[in-house]
Amino acid sequence: MRHAAPYFKRTTDMSMLLLSEGCKGLESVRLGGFSKVSYAVFASILNSCLNLKKFEVKNGVRLPDLAFQDFNKVPRSLVEVKLVSCNSITSRAVCEVAKCNSLEVLDLNGCISVGDSGMTVLGKGNAPISCLSLRGCWSVSDRVTDASVKALALKGTLRRLDLYYCTVLSSESLQFLKKPFFRGLQWIGIGWTRLVHVDVVFAENFRERKWPTVCSYGCEVGCRDGWQDHEFSYWFFSVSW
Repeated sequence: MRHAAPYFKRTTDMSMLLLSEGCKGLESVRLGGFSKVSYAVFASILNSCLNLKKFEVKNGVRLPDLAFQDFNKVPRSLVEVKLVSCNSITSRAVCEVAKCNSLEVLDLNGCISVGDSGMTVLGKGNAPISCLSLRGCWSVSDRVTDASVKALALKGTLRRLDLYYCTVLSSESLQFLKKPFFRGLQWIGIGWTRLVHVDVVFAENFRERKWPTVCSYGCEVGCRDGWQDHEFSYWFFSVSW
């Protein structure tokens, strides 16, 4: 049974600022539901905890782009950044995060204000991202410039890409999923997108590349966990045309 996300409505800026100052050696931080905490707290954690490798915020209703304003001015070794259902986050924050040269995982699940310009920067940036989730990013379309998409696709670092509910993407973006693009991709989620209505030629292309998993069911990233088996052959022949 899935429970509702908790909200810590009594937690104030002062208590969280004291935490960030007293725990500067933290390597992993996960915050969720702090509805009364301002951007200054998030910025303080990012700038004080220099050993931070994993940073996750869920339901950060008051987490704005401003929290990442000086993101690149402090040496950091962040490997994983997850900003889940942070509705105030836009492409400006993504532009700052993309400057982190050690970043491998970027999860923007439910960040509905992130758009094409953020993807453009990811394509041109130096971050070695291997897992990228754009799940529910309604503003991401295929209007991203060809050069930017090609830059991201030709890097070869992406292993998992979640496009679930990116409803603005059109079938024209299929061209960037064919050879020689995304040569290292091992998992892609395309549920509730127009990419589900794929042509036979594209299906054959997938078989030729032997990509392990194409999921059209809306599962979380990397859904082959023992009880789910979304091999492409099953997925392709079960789609309703």
